[in-house]
Amino acid sequence: MRRPSIREMGMSPLVSVGVALLVRAWAIAELAGTPFTRVMVGDALTYQETAARLSAGRWLDLGPVFQSSGIYPVFLAGVSALFGPGWLPVALLQSLAGAVGCGAIAALAGRLFPGLRWAGLAAGLGAAAYGPLLFHDLEVLPASFSATFLAAGLLAAQGAASGAGAALAGALLGLAVGFAPGLLMVAVAALGWMVGGVGARPAVARGACLAAGLGLVLAPIVGWNLAKGGGTSLATSAGVNAFIGNNAEATGSFFLPAGSSLDGTDLEGSARREAERATGRPLTAGEASAHWRGRALAFVRSDPATWIRLLAHKTLLTVNHYEIPNHLNFYFVADRFAPLLRWLISFGVLFPLAGVGAVAAWASAPAGAAPRRSAGARSAARAPDLAAGRQAGAVRWGRLGLIACALLALAVPVLFFVTGRYRLPAAPPLLVLAGGGVAWGIASLRARSFHAPVVAVGLAVALTLASWRTAVREGDYAFDHLLLGSVQRRLGNLDAAILEFKLAEETGPARLDAGFRLAQALAERGNAAASRAALKRHLERHPEDTQAAAALAAFPEDAIVGMPVPRTDFEAGTERLIAGDLGAAAAALSRAIAADPVHARALANLAAVRDREGKRSETAALLERARRLQPRNPEILRSLAAALFKEGRRAAAEAEATRALELAPDDRETQELLARIRR
Repeated sequence: MRRPSIREMGMSPLVSVGVALLVRAWAIAELAGTPFTRVMVGDALTYQETAARLSAGRWLDLGPVFQSSGIYPVFLAGVSALFGPGWLPVALLQSLAGAVGCGAIAALAGRLFPGLRWAGLAAGLGAAAYGPLLFHDLEVLPASFSATFLAAGLLAAQGAASGAGAALAGALLGLAVGFAPGLLMVAVAALGWMVGGVGARPAVARGACLAAGLGLVLAPIVGWNLAKGGGTSLATSAGVNAFIGNNAEATGSFFLPAGSSLDGTDLEGSARREAERATGRPLTAGEASAHWRGRALAFVRSDPATWIRLLAHKTLLTVNHYEIPNHLNFYFVADRFAPLLRWLISFGVLFPLAGVGAVAAWASAPAGAAPRRSAGARSAARAPDLAAGRQAGAVRWGRLGLIACALLALAVPVLFFVTGRYRLPAAPPLLVLAGGGVAWGIASLRARSFHAPVVAVGLAVALTLASWRTAVREGDYAFDHLLLGSVQRRLGNLDAAILEFKLAEETGPARLDAGFRLAQALAERGNAAASRAALKRHLERHPEDTQAAAALAAFPEDAIVGMPVPRTDFEAGTERLIAGDLGAAAAALSRAIAADPVHARALANLAAVRDREGKRSETAALLERARRLQPRNPEILRSLAAALFKEGRRAAAEAEATRALELAPDDRETQELLARIRR
């Protein structure tokens, strides 16, 4: 079967690459020199440290692959050797590769929707302007390459007409799997895609070549892990990741259950230590991974109903518009450093359009389909018709395979746990489908054919509603403030670090150690008295922290005050509220809320400002937002009860005051308020 060449598909791939390069250059200009590009954190730091050991020739000291990619540290070591260390060369190379991936997406859409003129351009431009793809192109993480090589591998598999082409497709898909092991299911689907499409012996031979190319790339990783005690897996983190996503306390995203003894800052070490403690013997990395996988399977077997509900919840998280962070927060980076990201295409737009593309894959006739002829003309045209029919059937099979690849890529976070970067590899097939959907919609409108598009629009509306429902606590930047504060402290920017630690303390849950880190930064700045006060606040939340208790004991009672401490907008607004300067208080508190939409204390204090101004409906609305964020805060509940009472909503006020009194039964203000409400 003859497939259209890149040239026949027009300029769509080249235009897509060019636009992608421009968008990425803009984003690099925004991010260059910002704190997160100067100091690596989290998994990026782990990959960087592994790459440094490779560069130093200490590769034999490395254990089995734990992080998701065994290839990525090799790439980082090569970049460092050729261009020097740092974020910029990595970002430039990943951006170049990502732009080429956008071209591959455009070309694949052109091949699978050959009768729809704009499919390739729509898919390619969508990829160029897809925010998560751009974001991960600029992170020092392998997620970017997994999407790029998946797009290239699927394009090569669809166009492979020889054994060499199939082997190339297998190698590209192997690289995608090497950067994201969960894509192994997608690679197997691509193998079935190639073998099952025609059913002839050449197709089976090409499938064998694809499998050989895939194995050639992955065999060294598996061999290394076997030699180092990691078993046959591509990454020994698979077991503990399966447990994190499948246990009685699982939330669907990255959450370490209480009592598991897992430490997010040392997941590899803590997982192995706990597995050895539970089994009572030393374990290899592979055996430790098997232990955690066994615990996940034990949960599934013991409570299948709960597990099925958990899978349903993770499915909704996977198709949700929100990019759940597991490293840097897409939205925090956009708000603080790269505003371009806020203007790009989101998953909440991509997913419904991909649904339309799935309908288009069935409803639109592939180019080359045999036309209808009269009975007399059928005999003479039988041979050309058969060829055209085979070509049309192959295109339909390719579209079906693409849908299967998209669904399998989305299934990976459902089986483990959901984060934005674990969902990213689904972007290439979804973008191809979305491009086909947009082009089909344009063609249908021009042809004044509305029956199938109406069905597609209905599906798009349903998928939009599913994607845009609020499924997680959006805008929660507490951990990001903590992370940025740590980076600023390492850079020596103590004033900036203090502000970030304060914001983390103001907005974050009690489990964060923001107070202790704030105390350390204040002490380094010479503010001993403020450091002592921060330690006291921290110990009220974490009385078990012996390190903080020892630090507090070392401070003299007459600790030095030092230079004035930087203040947050929340602190400034609260000070102005107490002083009665309502205008200045409202301005400062509004800035605090704009920067952190989940700043419950700022919402409550702004409500107090509006109450003094006599704006009762706005007061209640602000307090209801604060209550949704901190439903067990008795002060917020008491304030809301008072606001509702002033509005004459006595029953609702009584309910809120009752809940506040249950949480703080000795609070006199709540007792008196409830008595007034009940008179």
